[in-house]
Amino acid sequence: GGAGGGISTLRNNIHYLKPDFCVLTETRIADRNAKLKTTFRGHVGRQHSSSGERAKGVIIFAKKGLEIEPNSVYNNEQGYFTVAVYHIEGSRVIVAGVYGPPDSLDRQAGQVYDNFFDKIAEYTITYSTKSIIIGGDWNLQIYNPRAKKRTCESVRNWLEELSLEDKEGEEKRTLDDNNNTRDRCKRSCCYIKSRRSVTSRL
Repeated sequence: GGAGGGISTLRNNIHYLKPDFCVLTETRIADRNAKLKTTFRGHVGRQHSSSGERAKGVIIFAKKGLEIEPNSVYNNEQGYFTVAVYHIEGSRVIVAGVYGPPDSLDRQAGQVYDNFFDKIAEYTITYSTKSIIIGGDWNLQIYNPRAKKRTCESVRNWLEELSLEDKEGEEKRTLDDNNNTRDRCKRSCCYIKSRRSVTSRL
């Protein structure tokens, strides 16, 4: 969500970086069956979580040619997350996008994240996956919470249990290593389980 510089800048970045996946949040498309047009050259919309209203929402664009596991796409009907399995370089990889509840109470937000991580944990067993990629917007300050402290603790525990590494946060901290920067980067997310990255980061 909130692409700085607008859609044209985002298109240019994707064209230059050529990531395997692009996760868009707060997409606000009410039609759950909407056809995802080729917004980005070389990519196609493969996952779409919609609330059924012009609010919330997550879309994942995947590079053309990437094989998706049949019947593996799960789209949360509240517009908070989407999960699917792809075949990448001979391995099954979970690719998930998340848009965390921005204004909900701690307990309600915790339920959304528990459902999200439960689905990921289920897929690791069902599809015998080797890696996990998560992108999106937590809408949380995970490591220095001023609100939703139980939810933040739960998310931290899930990330540790699934051995997920914070790729976006690591890169940002090398530029400006202070608590404020760390808090800001934790609102968004790019988490990868595999030590060997299988995707480019936007």
